[in-house]
Amino acid sequence: MNTIDWSSSDPFAEPEVVMPPRSTLFRIAPADIGTPQQESLISLLVRTAYAHSVNPRHLVGKVLGEADPAIAELAYTGFFANLAGTINGLGKYAELFVSVMEKLTVRDDLRRLTLLSWREFFPHNGQGLLARHPRWCPLCLFQQRLHGKETSFPLAWSLEVVHTCPIQRRRLEERCPHCSKRQPFVPLYPDLAVCDYCRRPLVSNALLVDGSNDKPPSDLERWVTKAVGQMIACQTEGDFQPSVERFQSFLLDRVAAVTGGNRAAFCRAIGLQSYALNNWISKGERPSIT
Repeated sequence: MNTIDWSSSDPFAEPEVVMPPRSTLFRIAPADIGTPQQESLISLLVRTAYAHSVNPRHLVGKVLGEADPAIAELAYTGFFANLAGTINGLGKYAELFVSVMEKLTVRDDLRRLTLLSWREFFPHNGQGLLARHPRWCPLCLFQQRLHGKETSFPLAWSLEVVHTCPIQRRRLEERCPHCSKRQPFVPLYPDLAVCDYCRRPLVSNALLVDGSNDKPPSDLERWVTKAVGQMIACQTEGDFQPSVERFQSFLLDRVAAVTGGNRAAFCRAIGLQSYALNNWISKGERPSIT
């Protein structure tokens, strides 16, 4: 929106029109921001490519690559297929893509579409942090299309510990129902709901009617999915700054309240090995998400 500057002391002076900064790429709003279903940065990147009618990999290599040579060096097949998943994480690629995407879209809220808020808490190469392949809920993709919405993948689907969809209460899929191939993180076709190999939807009538052939999610898996969703939703809070120090303080308070300070008894009560808290509290080690 344009604004008009009326601050001139001359009553007959023409008002100066102040133009807001213009973005290189469309300033698309992330989906479901501030909820457990908050969209991931890779998903927004692919939607941006769709809005510009370009191949997502060309968008990265040409547009983002011109904005930052460090991204131009990553525009090769191996990165897109195997390493691009870390764009949703908390390492250097997440930081790099957030910085460039915010610059090109004139947004300042894209960090929350990654795990960068947890950078001072989880180890960067922590066990079980990011899934090795893209995963999705076919029923959610079907409903997005049914209601005329663009395809969006929640950030939670990117985490290794999340195996179920909290909305549909069913297991996530990771292979095309038609050609059985896993999908690349950044596809050639600008729609994450379409197989990048056979170009057919990642939804089939069998999956919609019968569901996955795997066993239904356990109560623990559903609980983990809900807990991760709460973690992601918290990222939009202004004072949200998870750290090892705050984690240590929380643990000590809980141990004192539950077992009177007995760490071994507290560990046994929650199903951990009796010495599990020592590395976190005494040595300051970062916990893995598992």
